[in-house]
Amino acid sequence: RAVVDSVLHEQLHAYQHQKIVQGQQGALPPGSPLRELAPAWGYNMDHYVSATADSKAYAGQPLERHAFSNAARITQGLFAPSPRATPRGPAAPGACDPATPPAAIGSPVRGRSRFSLARQVARAR
Repeated sequence: RAVVDSVLHEQLHAYQHQKIVQGQQGALPPGSPLRELAPAWGYNMDHYVSATADSKAYAGQPLERHAFSNAARITQGLFAPSPRATPRGPAAPGACDPATPPAAIGSPVRGRSRFSLARQVARAR
C-alpha cells in the first residue's frame, strides 16, 4: 500500500510538471482551473522547499498538498473493499473507479482524465 501511494505521489508530480509546461505554452483550455494552478505550481517548483530543509513548509507547498491528498485518496480507493467483491475472489472489473478525484486541496481535476494511472493499477490487480 505504501509503495502504491508513493508511486502515485510521484506520478502526480509528473502530471503537475506537464500542466506547468502546458500553461507556459498557453495550451491549457480556457476556463480550466489549471490556468490558475499551473502558474502557482510553477512558482512553487522554482521556490521548492525540501522536507529536510523544513518539513512543515514542505508539507504546506501547493505541489505537495496536491500530490499527498490525491495519492492518499486514490490509494484508499484502490484498496477499499468493493461492494461487488465476491467471497471467492477479487472485486469485479470496474467495481472501484478511483480515477475521478473530488475537489481536494489544490486539486485541478474535474471529471475524468484521459490518462489514469489509478485505472491502470486497478485493471492490473
